[in-house]
Amino acid sequence: TVHLPHVMRLLSLLLLLVAVTAGLYCPLPDAPREWDDEAVTLAENSWTSSALSAAVAGIILSNYMGVTARVVPAAESTMWPKLASGELDACLEVWPSGHAEDIATYVGGGTVVDAGLLGTVGRIGWYFPDYVLVDYPYAANFASLDELHLRTIFDVFNYTLYDGPTAWTSHDEAICACNGWNLTVVHTESEEQLLARVDDAISRRAPILFYLWTPHQVR
Repeated sequence: TVHLPHVMRLLSLLLLLVAVTAGLYCPLPDAPREWDDEAVTLAENSWTSSALSAAVAGIILSNYMGVTARVVPAAESTMWPKLASGELDACLEVWPSGHAEDIATYVGGGTVVDAGLLGTVGRIGWYFPDYVLVDYPYAANFASLDELHLRTIFDVFNYTLYDGPTAWTSHDEAICACNGWNLTVVHTESEEQLLARVDDAISRRAPILFYLWTPHQVR
């Protein structure tokens, strides 16, 4: 048995983190598939752990199981019809909280199968460097701040939240709108660019508010 490491992305409400478990999704075949010389096509979503999982699975399939494997970029929001049609054979990391409608349509409709839980629990939230707490210790209880303290801490962050690509299902604009928070959500082009902004702020000990998840290699 091969156990692959997986890091997951999923929706939560601010720092009141929701713990869920992601899973493996693949097409439901009409008949048993003969692997022969036919390649297995794995989806690679636009974050590091998805790329890592697909790459490791591709190595195992190709080098140890004699199955040709292809890893192809696939947007998490538009890959479901490709899974249903068989254009993609599997996505090794799906955060179900961001895809309830897709799961209902494709898994519920019998064209994609949920192949089971991965076992890793992921949490998403808004984060900032711990040195911010030196001057603003009350920010440690971010989710319970009153309006005055929220305005103060948002001002520290220049009313800006740094997020990942728009292809991610973060829902941060909706969270801000529902709570009446006048934050500007700045979407970076990649996970690497988001982390570069965080690294730059930390190198200057500057305040920064950003979207991320755990477990993650930066923690």
